[in-house]
This record gives sequence, structure tokens and C-alpha cells, in this order.
Amino acid sequence: MHIFFSRLLCHIILPVCLCLCFAETAPVLAQTLSVFDVDASAFPTMKARFFAFGADGKPVQNGISPQDIVLRENGVNRTVTGVTCPPPMGLQPISAVLTLDISGSMAWGNGKFSNLQLAQQASSAFVRALALPPSEAAISSFNHESYINQDFTASSGALLNAIAAFQAGGGTSYMNGLLTEPTGSIPIARNGRNKRVVVFLTDGLSDGDENAVVSAAQQSNVEIYCVAVGLPAPPFIRNIARRTGGVCFENVNDFLRITQVYQAIVQLAQGRTPCEFTWRGEAVCDTRIGSITARLRTEPDSLAVSADYDVPQQAVARLSVTPFSVRFYGVPPGSVRDTVITIRAENAAFTVTNILNTGTNAAFTVTPTNFTLQAGESRQLTLRFQPRDSSLTFARFEVKTNSCSALLYAAGGFPPVPVRQPTLRITSPNGGETFLAGADTVITWEGVLPTDTVRLQYSIDSGRTWRTITDTATGLRYAWRYVPNTPSEKCLMRVMGNISQGERILNLLGHTSSVFSISFNGDGSQAITASLDSTVKIWNTNTGKEITTLRFSESAIYAYFNPSSNQIATTTAGRARKIDIWKELNGTYSLVDTIPSAHLMCYSSDGQYLAVADPVSHRIRLFDTKTLRSLGTILSNSTEISYQMAFNATGNIIASSNRDYIRFWNTNSFQEINTLRNPNGQSMILFSISHDDKKIVVSDGSNAQVIDIASQGIICDINTDKIHSMVFNQSGTEVLIGTLGYGASIWNTDTGDSIKRYLFLGTQNSFRSNVFSVAYSPDMRKIAMAGESPVGAAAQIITLPSYAQVSTSASVWSIVAPQLAVSTNSTTLIDMGAALVGAQKDSVVQAFVVNSTPYPVRVDSIRFEGAEAGEFSLVSGVPPFTVAAGASQAVEFRFSPRAAGLRRATIVLVTQSQTVRTAIQGTGIQPSLTQSARLLDFGRVLVGGAKDTTLTAILRNTGTVPLTLSLPRLGLPDTAQFSVQSFGAVGASGIASTFTLRPGDSAAITLRFAPTRLGRTSGQVQFRYTAQGASQGASGSFTPLTLNLFGEGVMLPLTARPLIDMGSVVVSSFKDSTVQAFITNPNAQAVSLDAVRFENPQSLSQAQDFSCQTVLPLRIPANSTVALTFRFRPSAAGARTAQMVIGAETQTLRSVIQGNGTELRSATLQAPIVTGRVGQIVQVPIFLRRRMGTIPNGTTISGNLEFAATLLRPQQLTPLGTVNGLVRSVPLTLTVSSPDEDVPLSTLSLRAGLSSQRSTPLTFTNFLPSLPISLTAQNGSFTLTDAPLIAFVDNDVSLFRAVEIAPNPATTGFALHIATRIATASAAEISISIHNALGTTVFSRTMAETLGEHTEEFTVSGLQAGVYLVRIQAASEVITRRVVVMP
Repeated sequence: MHIFFSRLLCHIILPVCLCLCFAETAPVLAQTLSVFDVDASAFPTMKARFFAFGADGKPVQNGISPQDIVLRENGVNRTVTGVTCPPPMGLQPISAVLTLDISGSMAWGNGKFSNLQLAQQASSAFVRALALPPSEAAISSFNHESYINQDFTASSGALLNAIAAFQAGGGTSYMNGLLTEPTGSIPIARNGRNKRVVVFLTDGLSDGDENAVVSAAQQSNVEIYCVAVGLPAPPFIRNIARRTGGVCFENVNDFLRITQVYQAIVQLAQGRTPCEFTWRGEAVCDTRIGSITARLRTEPDSLAVSADYDVPQQAVARLSVTPFSVRFYGVPPGSVRDTVITIRAENAAFTVTNILNTGTNAAFTVTPTNFTLQAGESRQLTLRFQPRDSSLTFARFEVKTNSCSALLYAAGGFPPVPVRQPTLRITSPNGGETFLAGADTVITWEGVLPTDTVRLQYSIDSGRTWRTITDTATGLRYAWRYVPNTPSEKCLMRVMGNISQGERILNLLGHTSSVFSISFNGDGSQAITASLDSTVKIWNTNTGKEITTLRFSESAIYAYFNPSSNQIATTTAGRARKIDIWKELNGTYSLVDTIPSAHLMCYSSDGQYLAVADPVSHRIRLFDTKTLRSLGTILSNSTEISYQMAFNATGNIIASSNRDYIRFWNTNSFQEINTLRNPNGQSMILFSISHDDKKIVVSDGSNAQVIDIASQGIICDINTDKIHSMVFNQSGTEVLIGTLGYGASIWNTDTGDSIKRYLFLGTQNSFRSNVFSVAYSPDMRKIAMAGESPVGAAAQIITLPSYAQVSTSASVWSIVAPQLAVSTNSTTLIDMGAALVGAQKDSVVQAFVVNSTPYPVRVDSIRFEGAEAGEFSLVSGVPPFTVAAGASQAVEFRFSPRAAGLRRATIVLVTQSQTVRTAIQGTGIQPSLTQSARLLDFGRVLVGGAKDTTLTAILRNTGTVPLTLSLPRLGLPDTAQFSVQSFGAVGASGIASTFTLRPGDSAAITLRFAPTRLGRTSGQVQFRYTAQGASQGASGSFTPLTLNLFGEGVMLPLTARPLIDMGSVVVSSFKDSTVQAFITNPNAQAVSLDAVRFENPQSLSQAQDFSCQTVLPLRIPANSTVALTFRFRPSAAGARTAQMVIGAETQTLRSVIQGNGTELRSATLQAPIVTGRVGQIVQVPIFLRRRMGTIPNGTTISGNLEFAATLLRPQQLTPLGTVNGLVRSVPLTLTVSSPDEDVPLSTLSLRAGLSSQRSTPLTFTNFLPSLPISLTAQNGSFTLTDAPLIAFVDNDVSLFRAVEIAPNPATTGFALHIATRIATASAAEISISIHNALGTTVFSRTMAETLGEHTEEFTVSGLQAGVYLVRIQAASEVITRRVVVMP
């Protein structure tokens, strides 16, 4: 998540009130992207995660296509191949506390806009991107105090208004901003109803208890995000973010970036999953860091966002050449030497078009030079060397391809044969360049193998003297870090390569005990050594041969040549404490004089003077070396013995060291002219002065510092250990250091970098490998070491290597050291004014650092020195930072006096090229007015009401002089809801504009909290006072005392109906319902109803089925109710439910809403088309066809089936239905028993009879399902297949409308169908009898039912074949019919 977090990007429009302020600076932003987390693991398929935001700052997750995104990768246009966004999920509501630093430093920024404007922009973006409701936010701020500007609310307007009202001023206290009860952000967050989040922004430094903050956050389940404006995130805020589950963002310094950061925070805190886009990448030539930029196609390039990624190995295309550097040494002229070169294509195909020799050296050739390689394929080449002579020669081949190139290097010859045509060339710097002291650059050269080691040197005097950068540069380039602070317009660079004579070491063997000193004579041809074996030996430095030995009765300690004559001086370790002077004549040294009472000595560089030190009298005496006459005495006030003495280069100054300082004396006047103390407070026992008298290197034996003599500032530290001797080279650019246990080493005195290390007698890291003395020869071609090692006691002469090729810059270039100026708020210093002892005071010094140069300057550090330095500190403007050309930088200082009186320190500002010092001071004041309380908490007060609190002894004069108190002043953020009701001496009434508080007296104050709005709030009361005889002057005013105020405006709780039932609604349709008196407001003030949302943690779709149709926000009148209209649009069948979360100004209410979604079902009731003969029982199945939706088994459908009453009659006894005229209506209840549409719901058995109709429709009427089903009917029909046999009565007054017998003839039985006209059921009975041909009655029956139609069935199986007569009688009317019974 959190690579994201150093690169997450997004944008937002400012609220109108802020746009007015920022019209010249703040960008108006449209739809944008935030791209992060580039994933190249599946190369060539690449993907990156992103958020998209609309112009309103809200996230967009739908409707983004690949064509909408413009993408460039490593400078090449790419085509986005896919965009995927996760399905919208319910965001986790959060309760966010936006906490802003409003200290004085927030009023300044980058010159275009202030840090406070940045914070307001970001906070506004956060509010606009937050889902309000269900989320909520609060606004708090802090300087040296903490404040609650707006309690939790879902009203974006209230939040934006609080943000717009910020004013900068005061100090910075992280702990107050985070922890102080009740206005710290963590105490505020405890009231959050959702996931608790704190977003903490600062631009300054402060102390803090990290563990206390983390513990409080974890106990309250608070996640902390931190934003550092214009500075690296201090460890304190970085750690609390990490430990509480948040993220920390640092060095945020513009509108675009800070908006991106805050919008990223709001999305991450709410648990939003980002979208992802993909593209196909291509292998790139030899790079490890890739970069993409992306924007929406509708937006300008200025809104493109970028993200870097690590290029995987499989995405790096390159030609590997093995070996890439070949050395053909020792090949005789005229002969041929071949070697095989393997070239391999990695991760891409290559077409090699040529292998070009970039020089003119025909001694080297490569074949072949044109071919194609597929990815992973190799090819062997032949590199041939055919020299014409024995001189060193070189060639560079460039492999040309269709994409990436490769290089091949070759060298040949017979070292140390000189180079006939030089090939080595310095390429940068090569003239005309300008480099800033303290900056970094790269030195490059060509013409030797990349594996060759070269020496790099630079000159600041057009090549008169040279300073070594390194002896071990390789690879044809060298990163020159921190260009030395040696400004000059006459700089040259030279590279020295192809060693013609290597380093030569001569071991000077012969001493039998430790060699304590070594030095060269004037021309470097001889060296002299002094040993604890009581001998002094003189050596030939070219052969290593011993020339002569001087013997003593005691251990020899020091022996030196006079640089300009054949004189030497020696001293021993005995009690005699004398210096012997020797002179050489014809190769023999004779003792010519002795200087008593001396233990140290040194010659001036011209050999004119010899200085000796007396260990008893602490005197330094100066002698003429020719006459050995004393020239004078230097008296030291120190009681300590001098550890070392040295002349400067001209001999007019001599310096000596003791443990605490180094003193400088004029050798003509013998007066002390300077004293040097180590700026870091370390002892100074050893030292060496550079030949130009500008530098001195000092050491206490543990490490060394190179100090500028003029400014006494430290140029660099040399980090080595157990130092025993030190000496500068002639140019002062290097120092040779001898150590105990680690041999000797050469160090750069401008940068403190190690140049070269030498092992003494070949031994390494042995406690006995000690170098006691080191020396440079006058021509700087040799160095000398003396000491002891496990091999034995000896000395070494090392002749430094010489080089066959040297290349110098074509012309001079420059090093510039831009100088910053420091401005103060007083005449010559920073005056912090007065502050109470034990308290703190912050002050911003605008344009403290001023850069008037045309170059940017880097400020590396700002520190404080002096006995009271601990009472001053930095709050903001913390290095490192860069001051642009012509710009300035403000710095905020803190004064925390620990005692009364004037407190002083020195500000030390270190840049890349200078050290600047200026004074800072402040006055500590013992408080004479004490305060009994720091916080007044009014508690909870009903909005519209008021609460007064009297503090009877809020202030007390503990001093000795009367104090004049002014009318208390209300302070931000809330000056409207708090008020002063009375103020004065105890016992007084009313409000005094000023009054005098005598020593020992107290003052009382009555304050009122009258909330007009809901929520927690805070303010201040400031007590201003003056006194006669104040320590800062004859009359003065003190920093006001502050009483913090806190209170919470509350209301009686609103109530909402607990359950709303929307009933049943068909899926995809909707139903609106207005609920009267849904919310009741019992308060005497109207309350805003802001929003209603619906949630169901188990089912997002159920929550989305409900919505509120009433336009919100709205005001609920005082002591009234409000009706809301809800809509239920079920997306699925079944019970649907959600919890309503109702965001009101005063609280969040909850209610349950439910409904039932019914599935949209349809079907067709289908009756068949059937036929039959008269008397036949016809089966009529009823089907449910064309079913849509799920119609479960057990579903019933009730209705009627209608048909001609004279043509069909139900076989069942019930239901017979009813007859209306000629139509019978049979009631049916049909039950679904199978999902198979071919399974009938029911089958009716109907008997066909004789009728005047041949057919009848089977018609469905009045059918109702037990479930909501859209029913249609497909009616059937019945048709007789034989002719009807119908007898009609001739007159209409007959009781019988029709009489039918079917079948006739009958074989097994027949049916008698009778249709009557009887008006009532009780009008008559119908009797039926059957008679044979003899008139005998064979069957008789009486029918009680006479109304309507009747069918009677008769069995004839017991009758003999023949003709029978059927007699039907009703009342007095008789009708007969004939029936034939067949056998």
C-alpha cells in the first residue's frame, strides 16, 4: 500500500471561499488520475493501480476505458490494453479528525503560497472526497496549544467553513495537538461513531512521547496518518503513523501533491480498492528504474502523474560482450594474436549493423561485423591484435545495432615502453564548466581500458599545484561527491593512467628496537631515523642502503635534517633533556654543539631557524642554525608540556600544542598572535600546518579534523583511529597519517575521503604494526614510515608510481562557493524576547537565510553552540534544504529558558560551501503572576441555553510589585459562544477594563458558555498584564497568560420510528410510501436533517433497494415532526431489509426498513380442443403453459370454466356449477403440482349430450392465483362428431325445453338428458320410467331436482334386445321417447 504512499496522486477543486484567496496560485483541477504500485513482475504484461477522481473530487470507478488513458513509459508512448475496476462495494464509514498545525511558520511557504493555504487546500479536498454521510469529520488545530474548531459532523459546509477560518500563529507542540484533553485529536476521535482516523499535518519540529501517543491511539482504536509539509517527516510522526496502521507522507510542498496525498488518504482510510490498467511493455536498454506518466485524455500534460518501478531482469534488453575488455601485453611486433569474443542477445532480438573501431588504431580488428541475434542467442567473434611496434596502444569498438549498443575495449604493447600516440583523454570537466562547492559531479575519461586504474587530480592554480582526488578510479567515470570548497576560476582536471613504473618499497632494516622518527633531507636523497635501540641511522633513499650510524647511551627519540644544509639535530629520552647538533664533513658526522633543557625541536622550512621546547620552564627558544645563537624566548602561560611544535611555510610563525589548544607566535616579535581551539571541543595533541598556511589538521589521537585557520571552522573530519603522526603534502590537499595498528594512509583534506592506504612492512591489523612517524620527500615523489611490526623494527621508503599517460583539461573551469547571508530580527542577532522560565516561545524569522548569488545553495545543518545552547532549538525550516538563487528561507526558532536573565547561544549554519555564525538570545522571566487553572471545561450545555462559571482566584500576584491587568481578550478558534461576564479583583463586580493587582492579591473571572450550535468547541481567554521594574526594562509587558475554554453544545435526542414496512412489490417495479411523523424534534431549536443512507452488511443489493425521495438536507422545525417519503424497488424476490442511518445535525439515528420483493410471474391457462360423440364422457385437461418466473408447487388458481349447458354436463356429482340460460359455469380450484408444463393442473370429465348446438367454447373466467401471477387464458372448445338427436316440445308453455337420449341405439347403457323450464325448484317432481313392448315397467325413478338441466344414466345390460319406451312426467305433463336396446 505504502510504495503508494510516497507516490499516490489525485486532485480536487477548492471551495469557493478559498478560491477567492488562492485565485493567483491554486490550480482549478478537473478529472484526474492517481497512479501507483506499478507491477512489472509478469513482464511483458505491465499493470498499475490507480484511482480516478472527477472534478468534484469524488472517486470514479465506472466508465473508464483503455482509450481514456494516455500513457508513456520511459519516454515512449504505450497503448493501454485493459482497465479493470472492482465492483462498487460499500465503503467503510470513517470518523476523521483533520488536525492542522497553525503555528507561525505555517504563514510562510515557497513564495507562491503559504503552508497554511496548502493545508486548507488539502483539508478541503479531503472533505469533498469523503462520503458524508455515512462518514463524518471533525476539524482540530494546534500550535503550542490545541483547539477543536468543528466537532464531528456530516455537514460539508460546516467543515469547509471551519477550514477557511484558520489563522497562523504561535509555537508547535505535537503532544498538545495529539493528546491534550479534551482538544487533542485522539480525545476528539474517541467520540467517532465509525472507524476512527486522525490526519495530522505539520511543518515544524517538536518533542513528543511516541509510546504515549501510540498507546492512546491503540486504546481508542485510532489510525493516524501524518503529512510533513516542506520537510522530511520527523521520526516521531513517521513512527506513530507506522505503528497505528497509517501512512506518513513527507516533503509535500505544492497544491497538486498535497491534494493528491489527502485524497489518497481518504480513499485508503475508507477501504476503497483501486482500479487497474494494463499495457504491454517492451524491453529497455540497460536500466534498473523505469517510469510511467499517465493522464486522462481530456486533461492537459500538466496534470499527468508519474510513478517509478523497478525494472525486472527479464525486461532489460542488452548485448553482453564477454570479455568486454582485453589486454594483449607481450605480443611481438609483426606477429598476430587472436582471442574469441562472445556476444549474446538478452531479452530481445538484435540486428548488428556494424562493429566500429572509433579510433584510428589499425592494429586491432573484429570479425564478423554484421549479423542478427535472436533473444537468448550467442555469436562468437574474433578480436585480432597485430602490433607494428612495442608501444602501448588502445582501441575502442562500438557495436552498432537496431536498438541497444555495446562496447568492446582492447589494449596492447610492452609496458613500460612509452606511448607513441597518447590515447588517454579527460572528457569532463574539459574546460568552461562551473561546479558548486559541496555539490556532486562526475569525472569521465577515455582511451584506456575500463579495468585500468587511474589517478585523478585537480588544480586551482592553472596546474601549478595538484590535489589528488583518488588513486583508484576505474570504469572510465568517477562520482566526485562534494566538490571541495576551493573556489577558483583557474581549475584544471587531470587523469593519469598506464603506470610506467609501479610503486617501489624499500625496507630500511638495521634497527633492533622501535623506530620513533623519520625525515628526509633537503633533496630527498637521504632519510634519517631515530630508534629506541639508542641509534640514529642515515639511509640512501634510492637504494635503501645504510650510510652511517650515530650511537647514544640512551634511546634516540627524534632526528631531523636541516632542510638547507648538512646539519642534523637529535634528541634522546634520557634525563639530560638536551638536543645534539651534528654536522657532516666528508661523509662523517661530528657533534658540534648541544642545547640543554630541551625535549622537542623542529627546523623552519628554509633551515634558518631551529626551535626547541623546554619541558620544565615551558619555554620555546629560537636559534640561528648557522651560529647556534639564541634569538629569543617565547614564554607560555600554560602549565602543560608542549606536545608538538612546527613552523609555518615562511618561518615567521611557530605553533605549539597542548591538550586544549594550539598557540601561534610571531618569530620576530615573539608575541602570541592567535589561539586555536577545536570547534568540536576535542583535545589537540598532534597537528600539522599546510604549506600555504591556510589549513591545520589536529588530532587527539582518536580521529582528526581539518580546520580552516582563518575562520577556525572545521573543513572536514578524518575518521581513522589511533593516530600518532600527521604531515601535509606540499599542496595541502592531502595529509599522510601514521597510526598504531593500521599502517599509514593518505586522506583528502577537502572532503575527508580516504585516498590510499599503506601496510607497514606488509602487516595488517596487528596491535604491533605501529607507525610512529611519517614524512613526505620535498619533491613529493616518496613517502616514509617508521615504527615497529611483528616482522621487526624498521622504516620504509615508498617511491610513488609514475604514469605513462597524463591528460589535462583542455582549458580552465571554475569552482564557485556561493555565500549565504543570515538576517536577524535585531541589529546583529536573533532576539527571542522574553519568555517565562519553564515555558517556551516560538518565533519565525522571515528570510533568515538569504541567497543573493546566481546559484542554488544547500544548507546542510543548523546547530546551536554555547553553554545555554540547550535552551534554543529549531521548530521549522529544518535542514537539509536548498535555497534557490535570489531566494530566501524562513526559520522558526524556539526559546525555552531554564533560568531567569539573559540567555545566549550561537547559531551555526553550515552550507555546502561555508559556515556562518550569528548570535541568538532571549530573556528568561520568573513568573510573577500565577494562574490557578489552565483549562475551564463547561461540560455539556443545551443549545440555546447558557452556563456561567466563576473562577474566584484565577490569577494571583506572587511578585513584589503591583501588576496592571487589562480586560481579558477572547481568543480563537471560538470567540462567539464564550464570553466574559465579570473580571476584577476578588470581591469586585462588573468588568474592569484595567485594574491593579497588588502583591499577594488575586483576581476573579466569570465566564459564560452559550452554545448556539451543536458539538464540542474550544476557545481562549488571554490575560495581559504589565509591571513596573520588570527585568526586561523599566516598564514592560509580559507574554499573556492563557486560559483554555472548552464546552459542548448538546440537544435533546431526536427520535425516529423504529420500523418501516413497505409491503410487497413486484421485482423491478417500485412503490413510494410517505411516513408521517417519521422523526420527532423535541428541541426548542430547529435541527438540520442532512442525509439518509441505507446499509446491510450482509447484502449491499438489499440496501440499494431502498431510497429516500425527500430532498435533503431539510430543517426539522422546533418541537415538531417531519415526514419522509421512501421508495422500495426490489431487485430480487423475497424479504428485503436494510438499516436506515439518518444523519442529523445533532446525532445519527437508526431505523429499520423492510419490504417483500415478489417475483414477476406469468403463465397461460390452457384448455384443449376436444371432440366427442353424444353420450361420450369427454376428458378435458387444464394446463398452465408459457410459465415465466418460478411458480412453486402448491400454488392454487381459482376461477370458473364455462361451456354450453345443453352440450356438456360434468360427470362429478359436485361441482355441477350453475346454469345461467344456456351456459353452465363450473367453479374450479387448480393446484400446481409439477414444474412440467405438460402435467395438467386438473382434468374434468364431461358427458356429451344432444343439443341444438354442435360445438361449445370452453371459456376461463374470473381466475385468481394465490401468488402474484400475470395470467392469460387460452380457451378451448368441444365439438360433437355425430348428428344430434334432439326432440323439441312444440309449444313454449311445456315444462320440458328439451329431452335427449344418447346413445340410441344403446348397447350397455344410455344417458337421458332433460332441460326444463320450471321456474322454481319446488314446482314439480320429475318421474322417469322405462317400459318394454308389453307395457311392463322395467325401471322407475323420481328426481327431486327439477330446475335446469339433468342427466340420468341407465344401464341396459339386464334388458333384452328390443324397443323400449321412456316415460318422463312432470306435474300433469308427460313426454315419451323411444330407445332401442341392441344385443
